[in-house]
Amino acid sequence: MKKLILAIVMLFAVVGVVKACPQYQYVTNWAEATHIERVDVGNADSEANYILENWGPLPDDTNYASVTLSNQPSRVKAVTIKHLDGVADDSFDVYVNDIFAGHYTGVHAGWVETTYPLDNLTGDITVKIVSMAGKWEYWSGWGQVAIDWVEFTMNGYGE
Repeated sequence: MKKLILAIVMLFAVVGVVKACPQYQYVTNWAEATHIERVDVGNADSEANYILENWGPLPDDTNYASVTLSNQPSRVKAVTIKHLDGVADDSFDVYVNDIFAGHYTGVHAGWVETTYPLDNLTGDITVKIVSMAGKWEYWSGWGQVAIDWVEFTMNGYGE
């Protein structure tokens, strides 16, 4: 009898934990489920799933880099960029599919994650990061705007 009571108490405890912790909930509406795709710049395995343009050493007349998430069936609701706001002026504009999405003004804050909301985009999604500052004295060795990763937050699974 004690074992039965203990088993019932444990069952109620487990059910209570599952109800209190949303990450353990079953997804019943896949159209509203959120998932994330991240391109880790500099990681060849991660980059292989995306189209990257102008990452790494750039010619003197280039002030942008872009990443494209191709043929995306899910609705992309935001893009987050982890970037270094270092000693140079690391201000930049962000364009998504050639439409202005936002601006970041450099304030020498270290590594920063900045999120730009989007309008549930599907299909090919290109994020273009354009440096707005003039080149600093160490541009040739260090560049202007350092990006760690670009993350796409999505609703739905291709419905």
